[in-house]
Amino acid sequence: MSETMLTLDRRRLAGLRPLLPDRSPAEWHAALVAEIAAGLGAAHAAVLAVPVAEGEELAWYAPGSRSRVFSALPVADRRALTEALGAILSDIRRLGESGAAPAVAAAWPSLREVPDLDAVFAVDGRPVLTAWAQMNARAERPAGLLARFDDGLAWQPPPRFPTRAWALAGGALAALALAAGVLLPLAGAALFPPVPQCTIDPASLAIYQEASREAERQDALEGELARLEEERGRRRLACPLPVAPPPPPPAPPERRAEAPPPPP
Repeated sequence: MSETMLTLDRRRLAGLRPLLPDRSPAEWHAALVAEIAAGLGAAHAAVLAVPVAEGEELAWYAPGSRSRVFSALPVADRRALTEALGAILSDIRRLGESGAAPAVAAAWPSLREVPDLDAVFAVDGRPVLTAWAQMNARAERPAGLLARFDDGLAWQPPPRFPTRAWALAGGALAALALAAGVLLPLAGAALFPPVPQCTIDPASLAIYQEASREAERQDALEGELARLEEERGRRRLACPLPVAPPPPPPAPPERRAEAPPPPP
């Protein structure tokens, strides 16, 4: 959805003197906005209101939803608006100085001239200029009302890659690497002589080998003995224990003869 175009300002052509006479205001606007948007972005390009010739008048429009003229703003808002405007105009000036925007360079500093501060608007909080590159028809020279908001910082070219310095450094490193490859082996041989190797008498070596084999045989015998002991233990556990026979039953007790009862 496109934004609404607000009518910001309208002035009679007879009361203005254009400072960029080679083209119409609309042609200048198209050229300047294209270069500013390409170099700085659309937000910077939006600082210039769209000029439209309407009969004996010149009107300026800008997209937005709400606008207020500079004189209607509180003091704090005026200060904030002029700071933002000064930053944008300073960036546009540096863009012209860079050589990347010929139309901006040709239009500067007339681009920032306005007849009065009623040509400064706040549109949705951002600064917008009407009657830019114009002056009062009765004035002898431009008023320069916006020049004081410039930050004064000149354009600085981006740092160039030090090709020559890097090439010299690379050559020096290559020479150093070559010298190191040649000299290090020689220096290493001088600083670290070969370590003498110890030799073993063949007879002593044979005795040592025989002792090693004897130790291996002893280890094998001990392992076999341990295996046999383990096997004997398993067999003992597998044999059932002998069961004792049950004891004989006890003999019956002997009966004694009972004595006859006494006579009555």
